[in-house]
Amino acid sequence: MKRLLLVVVFVLFSAILGINNVFAGSLNPEQIVKDAYNAMLEGNTKEYYNNVIDKRFNSEEEAISFYNQDFNYDPLQSYEILNNEKQDDGSYKFTVKKTHKSGGVLKTDIIVRKVNESWKLYISDEPDDNDFEVLKERNLYEINDNSTLKSNDNTIQAGMTLVSFSVDIVSYKNTNAFNIPSRGLILDITRQKLNKGTRFAYEVYGYYFDGIRSIGVKEVLGSVSNVTTSLSLSDKPSRGYLRVWGNGTSSGRLAY
Repeated sequence: MKRLLLVVVFVLFSAILGINNVFAGSLNPEQIVKDAYNAMLEGNTKEYYNNVIDKRFNSEEEAISFYNQDFNYDPLQSYEILNNEKQDDGSYKFTVKKTHKSGGVLKTDIIVRKVNESWKLYISDEPDDNDFEVLKERNLYEINDNSTLKSNDNTIQAGMTLVSFSVDIVSYKNTNAFNIPSRGLILDITRQKLNKGTRFAYEVYGYYFDGIRSIGVKEVLGSVSNVTTSLSLSDKPSRGYLRVWGNGTSSGRLAY
């Protein structure tokens, strides 16, 4: 009887130890967030890549190249996990506050998923609907000498082109990515013609090492020609792209 009791105790102890091991290291959703963000703190972009599934890039080389650009642009200096929420057995949502070298402070939600029995920070190739908030603006040099705004007549003169667009759409289309020189951009519409609806929307998305976030949008009503207007951004990441929303045709450029 005593021997049987010892066997039972040993089995229970082994089971508890096994549970602890399952939630240790890479199989722990919170630990994978810490491992990924600690890697970015150190500028170890290869180690960061090992902790993520990033659908935005076609190769490890392409992904790490962007992570290096993001780190060199405005390095992560600290982070804090504010909250986590279990979505299902294979998915968690974490709220993280990030502080960058520039002084910028961002609060964002990220997703961690179980992939082949290992937890990974999951980054979609589409903008997500998770919360994103700029708590403090980055103190970065902004290039704005090539554009002017005359406050007396609200006339905007667009200078350097970031990206041009010419679309015939029923929903939306993305432009190529571009470097973001300033929070104050200029939308220069050559022609906008609606087939349905009342407006087009021009939305800028920023690339971050942990996701894609909407950072500015401008709606333009009706069918118009030769319209120039401002498009202000809430943040200034290193890179981004423009998404044109609507049903019809539109052509023009985004400038600064």
